[in-house]
Order: sequence, then structure tokens, then C-alpha cells
Amino acid sequence: MDPLLAFVPADIHSSHLHQPGLDAYERALYGAISGDASSVLPVCNSWEDQLWTHINALFESHVDASLLSAQEGRYWSRGSAQKSVGPPPGASDANDPLLGSAAKGVSVRQELESIFDRVATADKVEIAAAARDPFHVSQTYLIVNKVDELLVTFADRIEQHAVEMDNE
Repeated sequence: MDPLLAFVPADIHSSHLHQPGLDAYERALYGAISGDASSVLPVCNSWEDQLWTHINALFESHVDASLLSAQEGRYWSRGSAQKSVGPPPGASDANDPLLGSAAKGVSVRQELESIFDRVATADKVEIAAAARDPFHVSQTYLIVNKVDELLVTFADRIEQHAVEMDNE
């Protein structure tokens, strides 16, 4: 694959997604470049793969929304970056799959929580089980900035384990 393909607009990549007879991994490659999670998920075999796929789609939707709302016809100019408070000003179609949650004004934290919930309920049993792994649970709480809840959960589980050990 030509490394310059990464600089080709995402809509060109997404047009490749619907070609009949396209290999699942090639479809996943175009899906990853264009931020189309549904094209990548069929080849994901781990919790990390699925998580990366969803977060990549989130990232790409925010990049696309930012590019659509760029002022003065430029993508960036010194001093032009502003912290987004609500939906991007140029995003008019909240149903556009390329914009996803970025066009709907959903906070990144809410979207990350939703991503972790989707991965935890994945169709593949081994991925859903991996989401319950203590290290993955810890990563989830840390990423969505719920450290207090993580510590409470740890304390509850330690207390529960201690009670179970006393009963034996």
C-alpha cells in the first residue's frame, strides 16, 4: 500500500468500502483510514483491536468535523484553533456517518464511555470476556477519568473477597 494513500481524502477511501469482492482486510484498511468502524470490526479479534477501531472512528469523525468547519477555507492557520464548546459550526448534518458524534455535540468522554460499553457487549464472546479483565477494567476507568469509582470498585471487591475467605 502506498504510504501517500493516507493523504487521500477519506471519502475516496469510503467509496472503496462498497466494492464487491473486496478482501475483508483490504476493506478494513480503507475503513480504518476513513474512520468507518463497521468495515474494520469484522477482522478485530481482540479487545484492543475493537477499542482501537472505535476510538479511531471517533478521532476521524472529529478531524472531519474540524476540517468541514475550517474558517477562511484553510485547515489551520496560526491562532485559528479554538476550543470547541458545542457542535462544530460547519457541521449541519448530524446523521452524516463521517461526522458521527462530533456533529451531534456529544462530549468525547460520553463517546468514550459508549465505546467501552459497546466493546464490553461485543458479539465475540472472547472480546466481551476480555473487557471484564481487571486490567482492562482499570484502563477503562482511567481513560474515562473515573478514578474515584475505580478505587471504590477495588475496595468493594477486596471486602467481598475477604468475606468469602472468612466463610471458607
